[in-house]
Order: sequence, then structure tokens, then C-alpha cells
Amino acid sequence: MNFRNVILCITLFGSSNGIQYTTNKKETISESSTYLNVFPADDVWRTATITEDKRTYIESLFSKSFYERECMHDTVLKPVYYYPGEKVRIDCVMCNIALVLNGNPKGWARVRNIDDFMEKGEKFGSKDGPDIEMVQNADFLEDETETESNETISEPYYHQENGYLVIENANVRSQGVYFCFDEDSVASQRYFHVLIAILPVRHVSNEHINKIKEICETEVINLNSQRIFQQTAALLLLVVFPTTSGSILMKRNVLMIRKRVSREMG
Repeated sequence: MNFRNVILCITLFGSSNGIQYTTNKKETISESSTYLNVFPADDVWRTATITEDKRTYIESLFSKSFYERECMHDTVLKPVYYYPGEKVRIDCVMCNIALVLNGNPKGWARVRNIDDFMEKGEKFGSKDGPDIEMVQNADFLEDETETESNETISEPYYHQENGYLVIENANVRSQGVYFCFDEDSVASQRYFHVLIAILPVRHVSNEHINKIKEICETEVINLNSQRIFQQTAALLLLVVFPTTSGSILMKRNVLMIRKRVSREMG
């Protein structure tokens, strides 16, 4: 798929009426609600049983954003690399100055599968586009006072702060394509943060080293150096990244290596 076509078509689908991003849990907001970490989904906010004064106050807390001229006419994909366990801060960017000044509360959503976003970006916002979900916190976050009893990955913690989305304890579950929006900008997204975790290298066993040697030794006569390098790099990526959490990153890196090798070796 032509990457430029993906970028140009992202803003062509969807309308501000009827777009609903999926949510992993059902929330309710009432007068007893004391604190909102992230702005809720539209249907949750519309049915909130709170006073108008409290509604206005909360909306003002989540209304801050930043204007970026670069994405006024062109889609921007901003890569954000992080190590698991780090705190990540990404800014809420609007591509029209009027959207910064409209006073509307801004929420956050993401496409969890980066490859899905790249493949279906031309249908972004339609039913055939990539799956989009609201950024939400898990119902139960890990108790940091407990001793480690297993090797499960703790949930990241999301909260909005002064125009930023802050991700505490970001890990492989935090990967994805993030964007902020309000009711006026929901149909025309052009600024995306692509969060990519830097995963630790795993030990390469002798078995896999022997496989790499076998490729190099048996095919060196019949294959040119470009193809050998591609196969070796692909095999290395298969064994150095965890298969459960790093499969998306592995596939993307293989494609990047192949493209780079093709350019360098003509």
C-alpha cells in the first residue's frame, strides 16, 4: 500500500456525527465522582448526573491543547520510543487554531495494533478502518506494596495533565497509535503519536546461531549478499525479541531492514 495514500486518506472518512470509539469498561459519573483521570467517552459524559457548574469546571480542566501548524494540511506521524517502566508524556495537538480555542474538552483514543493502522489507515474513521478504542485505565491496578509473586506485566496508568496524556509505567501494552480529539475534530485526525516500546534483547541460543551459519554457508554461492543479509536479519529478529509482545515490532523491523538494504545495495 502506498504510504502517501494512507496519509492523504486518513482525513477523508468519518463524520463528527455517529463516530463512537470502543470502550473496555462501562463508566458512570455522578456527584460522588471525585476525580477523572482521563476524559470519558462521549456517551458517558452526556449521561453524567452532575451539576452544570461541576460539568463546566471539569470540561475546562480537559480543554487544553496545543496548535501545530505542520499538520494543518498534512498528516503527521510522530514516533515515540520508550523503555518499559518509563513515564511517557505526549501532547494533545490540534491542527486548527480554532480547535485550541473552542473550549471543548479533549479526550484520547488509540489504535492498539500499529500494523492495522498502517494497513487500514485509508479507511480511518469508517467501519472498515482500524479498531479504535478510548484510552482508559484498568479496573484494578497493581498494588505496588505487594511482593512479586509472578511475572505478569502490570497495567500502565493513564492520566491527563495540563494538555498532555501521561502514561505511568508504560510497557508493551502501551504500544499503539494515539491521538487526542474533541467533538469538532473527531472526523479529521491528522496528528498521531506512534508509541513503540524498546524491548530487551534475548539470549540467542546455539541452535539459532547454527541456523544462521547454515544459511550463510549453504546459500552464499547461489544468493547475492543482499538476500543473505535480509534472511539473516529476519531470523535474528525472530529470536531476539519476545514472540508474545514483540511480534508487531519484529515484523515492522524486518520490513524496515529490507527497504533499507534495497536502497543501499541498489
